[in-house]
Amino acid sequence: EMIRALSHNDKPLEYPIIFLFNGAEEWNHQGAHGFITQHKWSQQVKYLMNLEATGTGGRELVFQCNSGELAYIYGNSAPYPQASVMAHELFKAILHQVASTDWAFIIKFGPKGIRGIDTAYVDNGYVYHTSFDDEKTVPDATLYNTGVNLLHVTRTLADKKQLEKYAYNTNNAPEDEN
Repeated sequence: EMIRALSHNDKPLEYPIIFLFNGAEEWNHQGAHGFITQHKWSQQVKYLMNLEATGTGGRELVFQCNSGELAYIYGNSAPYPQASVMAHELFKAILHQVASTDWAFIIKFGPKGIRGIDTAYVDNGYVYHTSFDDEKTVPDATLYNTGVNLLHVTRTLADKKQLEKYAYNTNNAPEDEN
């Protein structure tokens, strides 16, 4: 639906958008690694919005971000932003020992300066990767919320005037970690 909405935009997008649907995620992130190290478009990636899950519902929760600029853009362009420092600390302390995300591989192996946000669904974790994990367990509200947020953020990232507006406002923001 997001691709349809973007392709039927009144105003053409000024910057290209790549939708990357990775396979082999559970096997050392082979899809993300293969794209970022071997695909001819990989060196053009400037921003990354990664969708992950440890559950099948709820609002997407930003738990990793390596850019003050991108955090500012997300927080000001997504209608329903949700981020948590606590989620980041829990991920680092507990899950990072046994799990990683495509975001980490793209940031690590991609071109220097990629700015990224890592999001995840966390509700209904008890069905995640079980025989009950199917499309029926993902609430329509979850899909709507994610779609609306990502559509607004993506439109901002693909619009030069919007990016200039946010870049101006981030002059006093913390420096990017990269």
